[in-house]
Amino acid sequence: MCLAAGIKYVSMWALSKENIIERSEFELTSIFGLIRHKIPQVLPTLTQASIRFETIGDLSLLPDDIQKILIDAKEATVGGTQMTFALVLGYSGQDEIVRGVKRCISE
Repeated sequence: MCLAAGIKYVSMWALSKENIIERSEFELTSIFGLIRHKIPQVLPTLTQASIRFETIGDLSLLPDDIQKILIDAKEATVGGTQMTFALVLGYSGQDEIVRGVKRCISE
């Protein structure tokens, strides 16, 4: 629908940094299971439709296999030109401000 409507950028918030820290193991296992299953499943569709997959947030907070799935999806769709879909994981506005200030100080 978004692609047909000409929407160029879509983002979906999946897990905040706080969610990763505070959610129960059961909840995280369920969410990570969805990522493990669905991202590889939709990857051919994204590639065929020339949709670029991106992530926003601190992926280091995620299990190694999830990081790999997300990085592989980003690399496989890097040439997408019709739309960019961003999955937001391990992100918090406060954390982003802190990291931005630290970057400015280090420059």
